[in-house]
Amino acid sequence: MLTAPSRLLAWEPGTGKTRAVLEAFSRLSPRQRRMPVIVPANVRTQWASVATEYGFDVQEITKTNQEASRDSEIVVVSYEGGIIAPIVWKSIMRYEWDALTLDELHVAKNPSAKRTKAIFGARKNTPAALIKRAEHIWGLSGTPMTKDPSDLWVAVSRLFPSILEEEGIKNRQEWIARWCEGYDTPYGFKITGARDPERLHELLTPFMSRVRKRDVLPDYQEPIYDRFRLPPRKIEITDAVDSELREFLQALENLSNPDDNDAVVEIAEGMDPQVSTLRRAIGMSKADEIADNIADELSQTGEKALVFFLHTDVGHAIAKRLSEAGLEPVIYDGKMTRAQRDRNKDRFIRDPECKVFVGQIQSAGTGTDGLQIASRVFIAEEPWTPGLLDQVISRADRGGQEAQVYATSFVVAGSYDEAVSKALETRGRIVKAITDGEAFI
Repeated sequence: MLTAPSRLLAWEPGTGKTRAVLEAFSRLSPRQRRMPVIVPANVRTQWASVATEYGFDVQEITKTNQEASRDSEIVVVSYEGGIIAPIVWKSIMRYEWDALTLDELHVAKNPSAKRTKAIFGARKNTPAALIKRAEHIWGLSGTPMTKDPSDLWVAVSRLFPSILEEEGIKNRQEWIARWCEGYDTPYGFKITGARDPERLHELLTPFMSRVRKRDVLPDYQEPIYDRFRLPPRKIEITDAVDSELREFLQALENLSNPDDNDAVVEIAEGMDPQVSTLRRAIGMSKADEIADNIADELSQTGEKALVFFLHTDVGHAIAKRLSEAGLEPVIYDGKMTRAQRDRNKDRFIRDPECKVFVGQIQSAGTGTDGLQIASRVFIAEEPWTPGLLDQVISRADRGGQEAQVYATSFVVAGSYDEAVSKALETRGRIVKAITDGEAFI
């Protein structure tokens, strides 16, 4: 990691990326050892704690008016409320740093997002960027590409520009044209797949360290994953919601191939909040069935389990039903304070009567450790991207897991729910082709 200015650690979740960075950082001369670490908010305290355990002088920035201290060896700040705060950003930009770590690098993949501009600059050669202030840049992500090759543009163009030079690529549009398949719509180019993934993997390999769980965990077993198809049903929606959905449903009717799941999802991703409303309605329609299936299984096995959801009311409906079944679940969602979430997670870990952890994917799906005491995972609502789905399953499938991990997603047959699920399978194969060099079939 110290032999190149920039390095991508595309290590699968649970393989020790954090400790690998701290080990590399410890090999720098104490006189040179200064590093900001940019992380998702839900792992900021955890990162600071691990760095402190290593014996480093750590500053955790918790407020938007807090300045970074040059006297600290490691400054930990979040993407969400920290690095985009002017006082925080300016204080970090004031100094030159020996290293910069970007944990969950894919969080900063959107070129127009404030956090992306703060770290990488608004354009490729913008001097007002944090990456210009560090000698070494370490990007960490088990899923550097969450959906398709367009996700890689920011990281590659700023950190590995020689890839662009070798392919003669000058801008993002040319990057997408070279590596992405899709079609033109009145709203712009819709990406449906990857072009020449083997070549892109070859170009990334010199800059990317890829470690999979099977490489580092003795007797590792790949998770068993399946989808449970619930019966079709009529989704009841209000007149107000119905009017919001008309545009989306009309777009589906206009598809030349209505069975093209990738096209369905591509249309949907550009039409929030209409589609979010539809997905929430589907989620609520299956919440009790999901809870009953989980309760039936756990009443026989007696084991603990993890349940993940997207929409708050769906998660709470599942938790309520599980509570009625005597499983004493805990909730972990974005509306709770950090202390409340930590308390509930700790109870799940320590209390033998608490059988189920019901976590919101946006809050618990990435960076939440300690849940590997459970090997059974249920996914009530699947996320948009295969990378996030992998992250969710990795809450159980990581170091310290002693059992075979078994994950099940619940989808409503014949619905948009199932279209998302099938599209995830295709996108997952694209991601593996580029990050792992696996053949794309």
